[in-house]
Amino acid sequence: MEAPDPISALKQAIDVLEGQTATGRALADVPLGKRLGGVTQGAVHQWTLRGLPPIRAIQLEQAVVARIGLEAARRRGLTRHEFCPEFYPREPWGMSA
Repeated sequence: MEAPDPISALKQAIDVLEGQTATGRALADVPLGKRLGGVTQGAVHQWTLRGLPPIRAIQLEQAVVARIGLEAARRRGLTRHEFCPEFYPREPWGMSA
């Protein structure tokens, strides 16, 4: 099985969410335990260079699912596993299947 490319998956998610600014705002709408809030366009841009912080991978996954649905997100490889494979291994029972 081919290893995921986290930066490519992140860029595809940004496209689905209609840009870096919209991605930052979309994350504000996804609560995760404590509310992390949105992020700036500049922070999202830095993620495209350095990678997504693991705590944001679940938020991003949920924002993408809210936009395009679960099955479409899975088909496109837009899951927490693809965004941060070192923190979220594939799970046969979960989103990253």
